[in-house]
Amino acid sequence: MDAYETNLTVADPTVHRTISRPNVSGLVPVPADAGTSDQVLQSAGTGAAPTWAASSAGGETLLSTTAITTAASQTISSIDQTYKPLRIVVDGAFENSGSQQLFQFNSDASAIYSSVKIQSSAANTVAVATAATSVPLGAGLRFVAGAGSGSIIIDIPNYASATMQKMLESTLAGANGVEKVSAAWGSIAAVTSFKITWGGAPTAQGNILVYGVK
Repeated sequence: MDAYETNLTVADPTVHRTISRPNVSGLVPVPADAGTSDQVLQSAGTGAAPTWAASSAGGETLLSTTAITTAASQTISSIDQTYKPLRIVVDGAFENSGSQQLFQFNSDASAIYSSVKIQSSAANTVAVATAATSVPLGAGLRFVAGAGSGSIIIDIPNYASATMQKMLESTLAGANGVEKVSAAWGSIAAVTSFKITWGGAPTAQGNILVYGVK
């Protein structure tokens, strides 16, 4: 016996409760705190309490949220360079012109883009572009003509690398059904910003979300 003691406190239950202990010996884990943002609970092995640790791979973090405006284009700058793949989600944009939504890495308008676009509608099923000044993501960013909003998902691997050529994969859901694009940018520069030029001035609704993936 010494001057210290451990108290176990049980809240007064409102219904019958059952807590079962397995038929094994070991420690009862008691987290010291709730961890911090982006941490995961990590096993410390048999007989040891788990600990909080930074996510090493696979974790997705929201880096920025930008409201869609009625401007002809929008640029997202100062992208965090500490992640590996980058995911961009255009969540709920309404653009009724039927023209292409265009994408540029670092707002670069040089004729060094190439792309292949597959469209699920009957017309213009496959489109190939070389020596272009941007990437065409698709047209008709709306559910049907004059109604409903569309969405775009863009994935860019190794965006922060300064030694690898950049490429993207995108999916647009809109009036023309599904449009999928594979594209390359003829540059090894790290992607610190991007520009989306709308086919026409969109109705301001939804957001441009940028995620970094470990």
